[in-house]
Amino acid sequence: MPIESFESSEEENHPAKGCVFIGILVVVLLVLAVGVRSGETERPVTILDEIRARKVVLTDREGNTQIEIGSGPDERSSIVVWNKAKTAAVSLSVDAVEMPRLEFENKNGKAVLSMGITNEGLSAFTMADADGRRRLGMIVTPEGKVGVTLNDEGRTNRCTLSVLKDGRPEITLHDSKGKTRMVAKVSTDEASIFELLEADGRSRLRFELDANGIASGQILDKGGKSLWSAGK
Repeated sequence: MPIESFESSEEENHPAKGCVFIGILVVVLLVLAVGVRSGETERPVTILDEIRARKVVLTDREGNTQIEIGSGPDERSSIVVWNKAKTAAVSLSVDAVEMPRLEFENKNGKAVLSMGITNEGLSAFTMADADGRRRLGMIVTPEGKVGVTLNDEGRTNRCTLSVLKDGRPEITLHDSKGKTRMVAKVSTDEASIFELLEADGRSRLRFELDANGIASGQILDKGGKSLWSAGK
């Protein structure tokens, strides 16, 4: 065969050979892909009955801590969920005396809401401002009193709303030093009482409406002497 004819034949068959090669390559890749997937689905799964560790840390793809479960040197066990600012957004803990506590923190790491059990085994709930200063508290005392306290920016109690164990309500207002200056309450004999006090606790004005609907009032000077009275 002339050289010219041989070269012409090779050029004519070249596209066909290329198609065959590509076809074989595609088949090989498909076989490998099926084999890998088959291996993944058939991979045995190990189920552990128990895992023991002092700390377990879960991270995202970049290695940032997302959830931390563990116990510290202060014998406090906790579960902490971290936010993108790398502060503890939510934490559930049990301290050394086995008192549970749940806290929510802002991006600055300040606890703004918390609830838990006191050492007396009673419930407590607090809310704070952005700087972590306690502004509202709710608690049940060992005496059976349910109370809500409202604080100023200096954490001084300025208002208390409470219900005593026997069901009697009481409202007290306090000055900047936390001294009680006004009281509104219901007495044990079902009388409604309104009272204004000095910083040292001395009553200066008192109005009362008893259970029978009889009203009375009294104004006192600093020495406790009556300046005015009416009713009883």
